[in-house]
Amino acid sequence: MERFRKVGLGDREILESLLLSLDPCSCEMNFLNIYTWQEAYDTRWCIWNGFPVIWFKKVNLLLFPGGTNPEKMPPVSLLKEIVTAQHEAGFPVLINHVPSAYLETHPEYEEIFRAEPMAEEYGEYLYSVEKLVALRGGKLAKKKNLISQFKRLYPDYEVKKYTPDQMPQCSALAQQWSASHERDNTELDEEKALRRTLEESGALGAEGICLYAGGKLAAFSFWTRLDSETCDEHYEKADPSFKGGAQVVNQESMIVMSEKYKYVNREQDLGLEGLRRSKLSYAPERILRNWNLILKEGLSK
Repeated sequence: MERFRKVGLGDREILESLLLSLDPCSCEMNFLNIYTWQEAYDTRWCIWNGFPVIWFKKVNLLLFPGGTNPEKMPPVSLLKEIVTAQHEAGFPVLINHVPSAYLETHPEYEEIFRAEPMAEEYGEYLYSVEKLVALRGGKLAKKKNLISQFKRLYPDYEVKKYTPDQMPQCSALAQQWSASHERDNTELDEEKALRRTLEESGALGAEGICLYAGGKLAAFSFWTRLDSETCDEHYEKADPSFKGGAQVVNQESMIVMSEKYKYVNREQDLGLEGLRRSKLSYAPERILRNWNLILKEGLSK
């Protein structure tokens, strides 16, 4: 549809401002993710009656153009207008990442849409930043022990703010990490998204740190603002040969985040068992589970 266009870096100011005003409830509604993953989904966007509408054209998905800000909830009539227009243009889309709160406060959606829970693999892991700094309690004791081991092994370790001159080292570590894992299409797409993040981190407003041990890069991480009190951690990669490096870079990231944020969204596990175990091992505050809205039959004409 002509109304939609591809996402460019020049769109960041207006699109990010609109997204943040919603207090988005999903890491998908984050400018860095929208921009760096657009090749994988053929992502398009537009402003529709003042709301930012993100369309994953390749998979016929629309991101819910709202969040947790009650003053910025899109009316059901607008959702119907958008979805009906897409259907009539030959794109039978559904709306995903709809929060339960919207369904509760807008029960009239049932006249037009049917709701179904999103698959578990798309649940998003939300953590207390303060708790991941302190690492108190038995559930996190192993993390604390690994951090202590790392500091004993590498007493000269350094934590540095990411700058563009570190891009070759981060790229090499990411490639090394990827080569040690079986990669499906999603992981290949992630490699491309990470490359874009590294290349354009400044223009994307990303914050990041690099962990060095013995003069070598041991781990790095990147994040951006998601809502008024939450950041979205996009990447956290560690060289497994540095025991405890993954736990140290996580804690050091939280220390920096704690200056601005109360929570961190560490995104989804995508149904990958190892990733799920890793995310659960950090004792999330909760796992955010959202809904799909699907236009009822007979309403697209």
